[in-house]
Amino acid sequence: MLPKLNARSRYTHGFTVKLKREIKTRDGNKCQRYGKTTDLDVHHIDGDRLNNESKNLITICKEYHKR
Repeated sequence: MLPKLNARSRYTHGFTVKLKREIKTRDGNKCQRYGKTTDLDVHHIDGDRLNNESKNLITICKEYHKR
Protein backbone atom coordinates (compact mmCIF):
# COMPACT_ATOMS: atom_id res chain seq x y z
CA MET A 1 0.00 0.00 0.00
CA LEU A 2 1.27 3.51 -0.81
CA PRO A 3 1.92 5.92 2.06
CA LYS A 4 -0.75 8.47 2.80
CA LEU A 5 0.07 11.98 1.57
CA ASN A 6 -0.29 14.95 3.85
CA ALA A 7 -3.29 17.03 2.70
CA ARG A 8 -1.32 20.28 3.11
CA SER A 9 1.59 19.23 0.96
CA ARG A 10 2.95 16.67 -1.44
CA TYR A 11 4.93 14.97 1.32
CA THR A 12 4.15 11.66 2.98
CA HIS A 13 2.73 11.32 6.44
CA GLY A 14 6.15 10.14 7.68
CA PHE A 15 7.80 13.52 6.96
CA THR A 16 6.90 14.83 10.40
CA VAL A 17 7.88 17.84 12.46
CA LYS A 18 9.65 15.43 14.82
CA LEU A 19 11.69 13.91 11.98
CA LYS A 20 12.63 17.35 10.62
CA ARG A 21 13.69 18.47 14.11
CA GLU A 22 15.87 15.33 14.47
CA ILE A 23 17.56 15.99 11.12
CA LYS A 24 18.21 19.64 11.98
CA THR A 25 19.69 18.59 15.34
CA ARG A 26 21.87 15.95 13.66
CA ASP A 27 23.13 18.62 11.24
CA GLY A 28 23.96 21.08 14.03
CA ASN A 29 20.99 23.34 13.22
CA LYS A 30 22.77 24.89 10.27
CA CYS A 31 22.63 24.79 6.49
CA GLN A 32 24.97 22.08 5.26
CA ARG A 33 25.77 24.13 2.14
CA TYR A 34 25.94 27.80 3.27
CA GLY A 35 26.42 27.40 7.04
CA LYS A 36 23.47 29.64 7.89
CA THR A 37 21.58 29.01 11.13
CA THR A 38 18.27 30.67 10.28
CA ASP A 39 15.41 29.93 7.86
CA LEU A 40 16.21 26.22 7.70
CA ASP A 41 14.46 23.50 5.70
CA VAL A 42 14.94 19.75 5.54
CA HIS A 43 15.54 18.56 1.98
CA HIS A 44 15.19 15.14 0.32
CA ILE A 45 18.62 14.61 -1.27
CA ASP A 46 17.37 12.26 -3.99
CA GLY A 47 14.24 14.34 -4.64
CA ASP A 48 11.97 11.40 -3.70
CA ARG A 49 9.47 12.75 -1.20
CA LEU A 50 8.53 9.20 -0.23
CA ASN A 51 12.10 8.41 0.88
CA ASN A 52 12.23 9.72 4.45
CA GLU A 53 15.31 7.76 5.53
CA SER A 54 17.62 9.96 7.57
CA LYS A 55 20.51 9.34 5.15
CA ASN A 56 18.35 10.91 2.40
CA LEU A 57 17.58 14.07 4.40
CA ILE A 58 19.75 17.16 4.84
CA THR A 59 19.35 20.54 6.52
CA ILE A 60 19.61 23.48 4.14
CA CYS A 61 18.59 27.13 4.32
CA LYS A 62 15.67 28.49 2.33
CA GLU A 63 18.10 30.51 0.18
CA TYR A 64 19.88 27.34 -0.95
CA HIS A 65 16.61 25.39 -1.24
CA LYS A 66 15.29 27.91 -3.83
CA ARG A 67 18.15 27.06 -6.20
